[in-house]
Amino acid sequence: MTINAGDSVTFTNKAGTHNAVCQDPDPTCGFKTLTAAPWGATTTFNIPGVFRVRCTQHSSSFTSGMVGSVTVKAVANASPTVTLTNPPPSAVFTAPADIVLGANASDSDGSVNHVDFFQDGIKIGTDSAAPYAATATGIGAGNHTFSAVATDDKGATATNTIAVNVSAHVNLRPTVTLTNPPPSTVFTAPADIALGASASDSDGSVSQVEFFQDGVRIGVDLTAPYEAAVTALGAGNYLFAAVTTDNTGATATNTIAVSVNQPAGPITLSNPAVVNGEFHVTVNGTLVGTSYELQGSTSLMDGFTGPAAATFNGAATPIPLVVPVGVSGVPKYYRVRAK
Repeated sequence: MTINAGDSVTFTNKAGTHNAVCQDPDPTCGFKTLTAAPWGATTTFNIPGVFRVRCTQHSSSFTSGMVGSVTVKAVANASPTVTLTNPPPSAVFTAPADIVLGANASDSDGSVNHVDFFQDGIKIGTDSAAPYAATATGIGAGNHTFSAVATDDKGATATNTIAVNVSAHVNLRPTVTLTNPPPSTVFTAPADIALGASASDSDGSVSQVEFFQDGVRIGVDLTAPYEAAVTALGAGNYLFAAVTTDNTGATATNTIAVSVNQPAGPITLSNPAVVNGEFHVTVNGTLVGTSYELQGSTSLMDGFTGPAAATFNGAATPIPLVVPVGVSGVPKYYRVRAK
């Protein structure tokens, strides 16, 4: 009789007085002692080999008489199975990437002893109990292979490998906006101007915001609210810029133009004359960028209540005005005022 290791055999006595005794090397196959029929005895053969069986009532040895044999074949160990379950095939990674590895493992004819995890052929972790997991950290850009190797209780192994692509990180630039001064602000020399900016970075953090006046740095702020100040600016046109830098060194800039006006001084009228029915006068001392109007009155007691004789914008040089004289009377008095 030929069986596999782990199989059981039943010996049955249907008539007479018999027993069944097994020859070593398997000590577990000691059978029925000498007993009259009927009887049955079952034993399990766990060790591969050839085992002789005899009835001691009718055989004095295992080689003659009422003898038999059981051939027990070794059963080949089935390898375990293993499958990497994480990361999923659709996962997207950007360097530097932290990747959690997970695996399922089983063994049909035994048990799983442990699961080893490998990154590009280098072991990064071992787990001896389900759920089997390990973590790879700081993975750089490029193509990588991850493997799970399961080992069963008899030393057999199985491997499952997946390929993972890690993309290079593309840094997004920060953003910055000068929030102060507002666009409509009017400054007069000597001007003190407070600068303010808002800055952010969608994929990192803002390291600093620098402030510039006409290309010259006038301040830097490392934390929000980002601010700087300039003082005693004279009349003229200026460019102010805020430059933000993120945690990777990328920058962004926002620039605004600011005009500072001369302070208002005394306004005078000179060279008044009536020529061919027209009133000629020169206005001095007006402020650049300011609107003015020229008003006339025939009598100071009447006041300057009529419509403006002329309107104009200030300039850095004297302004000559020519005003037709009205038919209702020739004005004797004139004044200039800012609108």
